[in-house]
Amino acid sequence: MRLLGLDVGAGAVKLVELKKTKKGFSLTRARVVEIDTSAYNFTKEVEREEMLREATRNAIETILKEEKIKSASVCVGISGHSLFIRFMKLPKVAERKASQIVRYEAQQQVPFPIDEVVWGYHIFREMETPEVDVALIAVKKEIVEGFINNIKNGNLTIEVVDTTPISMYNFLTFRNKYEKGTVVLDIGAATTNVVIIDGVKMWTRSVPLAGNDITEAIAHEFGLKFSDAEEAKKKEGALLIGGKDTLEVTERAQKLSRTISSVLADLLTEISRSMGYYKSQSPGVVLERIILTGGTSRLRNIEAFFENNLDMKVEKINPLEGLELSPSNLQDIEGIGDRIGVALGLGLRGISAGRIVLNLLPQEEQKRLAFNKKKGYVFSSCLIAILILLSLRPFILESNKVEEIKLSNLKAQLHEYEDYKGRIDKLKSELKPTEEKIVLLNTIIIGKRFWLSAISELSDKLPSNIWLTSLTPQFVPAPLLRIDGKTDGDFKDIEAFQKVLDSSSYWTEVVILMAEKIRAKSEEVVAGVRRDVLGRPLDTRIATVKDAEKRDLIEFTIEAKFEKEEVDKITMLIPPEAAIEVAPSSVPRMIHEPRMEEEFMLRQEKRR
Repeated sequence: MRLLGLDVGAGAVKLVELKKTKKGFSLTRARVVEIDTSAYNFTKEVEREEMLREATRNAIETILKEEKIKSASVCVGISGHSLFIRFMKLPKVAERKASQIVRYEAQQQVPFPIDEVVWGYHIFREMETPEVDVALIAVKKEIVEGFINNIKNGNLTIEVVDTTPISMYNFLTFRNKYEKGTVVLDIGAATTNVVIIDGVKMWTRSVPLAGNDITEAIAHEFGLKFSDAEEAKKKEGALLIGGKDTLEVTERAQKLSRTISSVLADLLTEISRSMGYYKSQSPGVVLERIILTGGTSRLRNIEAFFENNLDMKVEKINPLEGLELSPSNLQDIEGIGDRIGVALGLGLRGISAGRIVLNLLPQEEQKRLAFNKKKGYVFSSCLIAILILLSLRPFILESNKVEEIKLSNLKAQLHEYEDYKGRIDKLKSELKPTEEKIVLLNTIIIGKRFWLSAISELSDKLPSNIWLTSLTPQFVPAPLLRIDGKTDGDFKDIEAFQKVLDSSSYWTEVVILMAEKIRAKSEEVVAGVRRDVLGRPLDTRIATVKDAEKRDLIEFTIEAKFEKEEVDKITMLIPPEAAIEVAPSSVPRMIHEPRMEEEFMLRQEKRR
């Protein structure tokens, strides 16, 4: 679908269409329709705004009807006074990094939450500069949406939202005619756009002072309605310039000239401030000429007014110069040429031209348009897919039958599997108690082996004159062994035994808890043989009862904690619930009470 340029101003609606040709492009459509200014006669702002919206819609409908346009996509431009524009300098970096930097700057400089605005930017790249100039343009989403709603028409699809000052810049620089030192004054009905063209760079400022302010001043001075004052401005509006004026000087003409001059003097001040600011930001720049355009530039002698006051060359733009025209679709082109500069800049987007490419249409709307464009392709694709499926229906039905048979077989196999699984689960549940007993028995065997090793170590360390009466294992708060015994030696023998145990790899922190002399009983000193844990003889002691009565014994208790490595074995291999089962309850092979030793020897003999 073609893309037309639609400039909706405060005083008129302008429509153009451009097409590419071998020589460049041609103007195939151009029309201007005035907006009914009677709405300005209303003093209440709400009524006035509503009437203006209605008058604008009527003007758009009229232009579409006169151009016989049933449907079209358009590029529209938002006026500069609604925009937030900042120009800044950034270091030369890659495009991706520049985008990140500009986004950061946008968040810092735009005086609204970033998610409430639509924004874009353009980088002006020059070859021999360490920095680049960047234009940041933002506008609140609600302004864009309100603008679109005001001009909404069932026959139009708004695809691009540009800005009026940038559109004017794009048009003037498209043919490289105005490259440097040019100040463009686009004086419309509600706004004057000041656009400075400086090589590849541009700068712009919108001044809310224009043709409607002149009309209001005339209405106030002459006591007229706004619509009548507008008519007087268009027919009689002129600036009387002494020495150069050929107009008839009447009292009314002088009064009109003074009224117009008073407004233009204020505008002149703002233009001078704008040029002064740009010069301060761009040292060495020379502004050589002023280009006048817009509906208010039609005032007679306005060029001489600015030329005299700004001391610069002033000329009116001729947008049609060098354009290839298609007269069959054109309005009186000579009569509207100076009013369609912005519309031509907007129309350039239809042929993918223009230095600055910007679209302030909200992302949601852009996505909706993209989807609508694809709807036809999506519908066609779906229709083709449906036809293919219908043609494959017999094969699909046959394939379904085969799959149903496979599914039935799988269900039968699954049922058989579930039956076997139930049996297996039942067997597993029956085996579980047995497995738990086996695990416990294995643990007990491991524990018995550990204690056998520990007792063997104790036996190896036991002196010949010491015998043990009991071993008491303890598990809480820490694994240790309590050793009770007797000796017919002295206290040094017990200390030597304690040190020997402390040097063993099995125990640590071996302490003597108790050691005291006792009178030996006759049965404690008799003939007997002491054996090790393997049953091998250690020594032979022969004593008499009479000797026993003469000798004293020392009874002692020693506590020995297991080394960390041995503790880990106990805690890792032997769970608490099995500890009692694996711990030794007595140590018969190392106890020298005669009756117990004799019993032990008898049991050994029987086994042999």
